[in-house]
Amino acid sequence: MKKIQLQFAMDGAASRSIEDALGMIGDIAGCLDIIEAGTSFVLRYGMESVTRFKAAFPEKKILADMKIMDGGYHHTAMGCRAGGDIITVLGAAAPETIRSATQAAHDNGKEIMVDLLCVSDMEHTIGLCERTGADYVCVHCGVDMQSAGGNPYAQLLQAASMVKNCKIAVAGGISEDTIEDICRLGPDVVIVGGAIHKRTDYISAAGKIHRGIRRVCQEVSDHGTSHC
Repeated sequence: MKKIQLQFAMDGAASRSIEDALGMIGDIAGCLDIIEAGTSFVLRYGMESVTRFKAAFPEKKILADMKIMDGGYHHTAMGCRAGGDIITVLGAAAPETIRSATQAAHDNGKEIMVDLLCVSDMEHTIGLCERTGADYVCVHCGVDMQSAGGNPYAQLLQAASMVKNCKIAVAGGISEDTIEDICRLGPDVVIVGGAIHKRTDYISAAGKIHRGIRRVCQEVSDHGTSHC
């Protein structure tokens, strides 16, 4: 049965050290498939955060959320060399940036995720991603959009109707209360950040989210469909 992967977005670097992050990740690693060095960690600590995460959890995929907007090949290769298994490039970037970032990831035996944050023409961008061989597209309702009441549901449904070859990731305020509804829409990767790392009992929160994914996978399997 196909598996929905749980990606943990480790952010909060304004008040959290790499050592603190590693301790938290270690406590919940059994629930995780992909560990993200979130943008705040990349901005504060640079590629050291990616390297440290990979060294501590070599058996996990490490995503470097670099949100590349230019210099696609160079910056993607940098993330790969630092230990990133998946690198993010912005879908709002120039087509050549997306193409070159994808090429760099594949030249290094790694994967590229195209973040659809603030993309105005999703059909066009997804088409470009499919033609260039991107591994993932990510439907993303950002923190600022969430504060205005946004969520990723409609865009996820739209993307799912367009994608043929890329895997679909989804991010944007997902928690233990919404995880099952999101999973029923059929993403390949569900990205959860604050609903874990902002919680005092983050171990319990991660466990509830992990169990929610498994419940939907079992539910879908029982009905003979292929989301999980």
